Amino acid sequence: MPSGPNQSVGGHGTQPGGWGGGYGAPPPPPRRGGKLASIGIVVAVVLSAAALVVGVVALTRQPEPSATATPTTAPVTSPAGDTSAADKALCQEVAPLLREVVNIGRRFVALGVSGTSPRDDAIPAFRTEMEDWVKRIQPILDKNAYPPRFLTRTLQMEVDFKHLYAANIRPGPELEADAQAWNIAAISYGGPWEVCHSLGVSW
Repeated sequence: MPSGPNQSVGGHGTQPGGWGGGYGAPPPPPRRGGKLASIGIVVAVVLSAAALVVGVVALTRQPEPSATATPTTAPVTSPAGDTSAADKALCQEVAPLLREVVNIGRRFVALGVSGTSPRDDAIPAFRTEMEDWVKRIQPILDKNAYPPRFLTRTLQMEVDFKHLYAANIRPGPELEADAQAWNIAAISYGGPWEVCHSLGVSW
């Protein structure tokens, strides 16, 4: 009797998939994981190489350790010391010149009010006297300028504004700028007067 569509030779029913149970053990299933395993190995190798490259790049890009900076120490400023000895020496040197400039100013003012003929006519001589006085006192101030202090600052201001007054005055009524220069010089004169007289130097 011929075997039916679901029977094999020997009368046994066929197993699903067309395998006949009467011919020994079934063939092993196909190895589907071999190709996937190979792909996984390749991926792992690639990732390892990539990690190695990233590590090397990161290592080479690390900033070099900066050289240890040598700590700097701010200069220590000594407290201002007693300048009375230097002040007294300066006072003794400028005292004759300060007495001289007081006399120059008194003679000029005694000529009359600004804008009058005697006062206007005396301007050139007054200017010459003041310029000569500045040339003689300024070198003394320059060599005694350090340390800067009240006496040197007020003396320099007096010299500067007396010089400005003499250089700028013109015949005619007194200008406001000239009056201010004269007054500032007179106020500055109070600095050396106070310091020098307190140290026993007068003129």
